[in-house]
Amino acid sequence: MAKKKDASKPRRDIYQEVTNRIIDCLEQGVAPWRNPIKRGSGDGWPKNLDSGKRYRGINVFLLGLRAWESGYSSDFWLTFNQAKARGGQVRKGEKGSLVTFFKMYATKDQETGDPVEIPMLKHFIAFNVEQVDGIKAPDAPVANPDAAPFEPLAAAERIVAGYPSRPATEHNGGSRAFYRPRSDSVHLPKQERFEDRESYYSTLFHELTHSTGHSNRLNRGLDTELAPFGSPD
Repeated sequence: MAKKKDASKPRRDIYQEVTNRIIDCLEQGVAPWRNPIKRGSGDGWPKNLDSGKRYRGINVFLLGLRAWESGYSSDFWLTFNQAKARGGQVRKGEKGSLVTFFKMYATKDQETGDPVEIPMLKHFIAFNVEQVDGIKAPDAPVANPDAAPFEPLAAAERIVAGYPSRPATEHNGGSRAFYRPRSDSVHLPKQERFEDRESYYSTLFHELTHSTGHSNRLNRGLDTELAPFGSPD
């Protein structure tokens, strides 16, 4: 027997939710569509793990923003049921991400009575594969072998070296930059993925600034929250 919809429950305004996400970023002084990290061929585009298909439209922004905020290095997403079917389990407390799509509904024109189809905005919730236990995402694409080798800036390297008891810095690949307080470590894409050396060091310094809030340093209470590139803390 089909469930009856609760008429008293307010209807979810998907358009407003998307708008609010953009406004929240702008109020923090962050333009999430401006990214100094170059996208490699076939890399950095959110995809469904089951079908391998790329998400389209506003979903590219929504999932890309969520991955950027949370520091996910994987581009693959799936629903709760897709994870379960693969033998995986979404970790307790993990928050899913909104994915929207249009579905055509057959109805009749109110004036003429003629059959018409109208688009209806629908949605579901997806999880990044890094939020799921028991599932391994496909390996990330190999970096472009023809890319010019990265040449460090001596002055910038001296600044980094002068940071006492600095956190570990790992170049994990992927397309995200973030500071992880729990492990006291900075995670960055490979240097060749940045637009230029200045963009790389600007991002590195930004994440090192986050690390000053660790309990071993200024103790700003950031030890449990991921600090992605562009966050204000």
